[in-house]
Amino acid sequence: MHPPLPVYPQTRLIRADARSVLVTWFFLALSASLWALATMGVPGLEGAVKLAWGAFLLAGLVHVLLALRHRCPACKKHPTVQGFRAPHPASLGQSRAPGWAGVVVSVARERRFVCIHCGAGYRT
Repeated sequence: MHPPLPVYPQTRLIRADARSVLVTWFFLALSASLWALATMGVPGLEGAVKLAWGAFLLAGLVHVLLALRHRCPACKKHPTVQGFRAPHPASLGQSRAPGWAGVVVSVARERRFVCIHCGAGYRT
C-alpha cells in the first residue's frame, strides 16, 4: 500500500485556479457556439458573442493571475503553467488531458494532482 499523499500547502489557490480554468473553457465553448450560430444567420447574437468573448478573456486573466501565485513545494515551479518541455512521466496518468490541463482536471475531479515538472504528488 502506498503512503498517503502530502497536502498541497496552497490548496485554496490551486482549487480556485482549477475552477477558473474550467470557467474559461466554458466561456470559450460558449463563445465559439454563439459565434457559429451568429455566422449562420441567427439574428440578435452579436452582443451575446461579444459578452461571451469578454467573459472568456476575463476568466483567462484570472487563471493566469492565480496560476502564478502558487508553486510546487518540491520544485518551486507552477503546476498549471507549462512551457515547451514534455510533462514529467509521473504526471501523465492523472488524467486523459495532458500537461497542465491534466492537473486542472485532476484537482477538480479527484482533489489530488501530480506536478507536471517534477512528478511530486499532492492532495488538495
